[in-house]
Amino acid sequence: MNEEVFIENGLCYTSIGLHCTIGGFYLDPLKPVQHAVVSHAHADHATKGHANIYTTEATASFMKARYGPCSESVFHIIDYRQNFTINDIEICFYSAGHMLGSAQILLNIDSRRILYTGDIKLQPDVTCTPYQIVECDTLITESTFGSPDVVHPDVVEEISRISNYTSSNIVLGTYVLGKAQRLMSLIEKHIENKVVLCHTDVVKFNKVYEKFDIKFNNWIPYSRRYFKQNSNCIYLVPPKVYRYYYNKIKTVRAFASGWDKLQVDADFKIFISDHVDWNDLIYVINNSNAKKIVTLHGNGNQLKTYFDSTDLEFLIL
Repeated sequence: MNEEVFIENGLCYTSIGLHCTIGGFYLDPLKPVQHAVVSHAHADHATKGHANIYTTEATASFMKARYGPCSESVFHIIDYRQNFTINDIEICFYSAGHMLGSAQILLNIDSRRILYTGDIKLQPDVTCTPYQIVECDTLITESTFGSPDVVHPDVVEEISRISNYTSSNIVLGTYVLGKAQRLMSLIEKHIENKVVLCHTDVVKFNKVYEKFDIKFNNWIPYSRRYFKQNSNCIYLVPPKVYRYYYNKIKTVRAFASGWDKLQVDADFKIFISDHVDWNDLIYVINNSNAKKIVTLHGNGNQLKTYFDSTDLEFLIL
């Protein structure tokens, strides 16, 4: 997009990201800016090169693990429920439940409470702080799974599918930050007689989790020899490696995701997502008490139709 889309007085949506024009900062900007307020550490939200980055301690640590020291940036570490200001605009972080360090961002502009949720999850996850309901006037929310056809199944039932494969190694595709560590915690609690092997891209983020006293006891770094000599392995790999193991002997594949398209060609399916499904999205909207709903990161058309009989104002980005 080339043009700015007006959201509220002092807030618009641009090709770089959400821009608080009167505060001179961006939320989750995609390109380097002077002041970046970052909701969480996934690469489509947390980019490098900003002069000033306002975020949680965990998100800052993940960004440094991914991008290096980020010497060009000054990190301003903000706790949940801690008020801070940028150019006289009051801001506060609330837990988003998406992954360790993820935050919803509440702005107070002209006495209006504007909440940007970033990515959010309501399902239980011991690897991060649970989602917190925040009341606001305007809710800017993700709509990744903004369809009534998407209702996430029980997580324990999904991870337990692994137990059906007792004599084959399992290559489990995953995103290496957040999802991988959630899977490790679920496997440790619910799956017996399996050893988790972690790809190097997962290992570097595991070390950050350990820094925040979230430890996993059932894993080792990937060893090609160990993987070949044993049949009780669950190898956590990023998508680029997952594709390599197609039709490998004595190996079965699955991809842990809420997306149907990522279950294609898998030997079995594991529907585990770190985003809200349709029911949870409706819950978030209803409990925000917002009168204006703005959707992004997905298609908000079905949500708009669902709420047509109400007095809610909808803007789909």
